[in-house]
Amino acid sequence: MQRVPITLRGPYLEGVLGPMGPELEQAARAGIVDAGGGLAGIAERLGRYASGMELDWYPSGQMFVRGAVQTGDGPSRAVTFLAELQPSWALGTRTGQPGWLIEASVEVDCQHSPDHGSMHTVFESNASASMVEEAVAALAEAVHQLDRLANEPIATWADRGGD
Repeated sequence: MQRVPITLRGPYLEGVLGPMGPELEQAARAGIVDAGGGLAGIAERLGRYASGMELDWYPSGQMFVRGAVQTGDGPSRAVTFLAELQPSWALGTRTGQPGWLIEASVEVDCQHSPDHGSMHTVFESNASASMVEEAVAALAEAVHQLDRLANEPIATWADRGGD
């Protein structure tokens, strides 16, 4: 997988958002960069670092816009706040119509015995959009939702890894 930070100048986003004219592309890019800034704000409040939104490109050709804030309150007690925008066709659902799936999630280290060695999704919120503008607005809302959730003590989230 290749991961590239999304800035006001690059990379191309058509692999996720489809063909766009210059004005729509600039507006979409600015909205995605702003969402990344929201993640950076969460990270700063938690004393962590976030790189903003990134374009993930997999060998299969799938592309996603993702951003995450990783934190925790001790060894094996990681908590990740994740926002993602993906084209509806990325996972094989090809309808011939434009569409996007937007997700906000909180993932925590497994606390089971024995440890499964993976993260558990303890919160997930999904939205869908049929226009680029709607998709970018839903991504911004997903980040706002994560911002509200990150106000809960990190230990509260980490403890949910055993649920």
